[in-house]
Amino acid sequence: MLTRRAALTAGLAFAVSFARESSAQDRPRIKNWLELRNEHVVIQQHDYSCGSAALSTMFRYYFQDNVPEARVLQVIFLRLAQRPDGREQVVDRVKQGLSMLDLKLAAIELGYQAEAAKIPLKTLATVDAPVIVRIEEEGFKHFVIFRGVLEDRVFLADPIRGNLRIPISKFNMIWTKVDGSFVSHAGEDVARPALFLGKEGFGLPKEHPLTVTQPIPFIEIKAARDNLYRPLPSR
Repeated sequence: MLTRRAALTAGLAFAVSFARESSAQDRPRIKNWLELRNEHVVIQQHDYSCGSAALSTMFRYYFQDNVPEARVLQVIFLRLAQRPDGREQVVDRVKQGLSMLDLKLAAIELGYQAEAAKIPLKTLATVDAPVIVRIEEEGFKHFVIFRGVLEDRVFLADPIRGNLRIPISKFNMIWTKVDGSFVSHAGEDVARPALFLGKEGFGLPKEHPLTVTQPIPFIEIKAARDNLYRPLPSR
């Protein structure tokens, strides 16, 4: 039979242990830098699939529909395979990447509204929804999601590099024209292609996971220090 002192000691030990367990369970888990960088971004699984990953990101984190990248690719390749030159078309996409038309037609087939239009940066910055655009850096053509502008920065959801924010002037220089060329100088603002997506009855929500919010400066500094904002790979 336990003595009174032994029982008290055992009770205190149990209480301390329970308090520690409860505290650990109640404490929110701290996300690591990789999780913060890739939060609300579908990371592409293939060299050529930035476009399908961008679509999947829009479906999942804007429209709140779980449409994986693999499903988007399936729709695109099945459509291409039905063409007389289907095999050549598929091989071309694997080598060169997807086109904006591929993304538009896939979105429509999956039940969404999609339209590609040319728009200047000044107007793009006022759009109340994320938009898919194509950029090019050092010869690497790449689809990203334009999330919005805050102060002098453009916020992007990048299927390779995750969440990025870059100077408006830099984005203006890497956002490509219809013919794949660039603006001649940082101050030029010509209309360039962007893919706009919608969904019947969805509207324009003010808050969603891709909404631009004020970042914590230290996160960007730490991410840069750890080379999380790494350059695009050469293809």
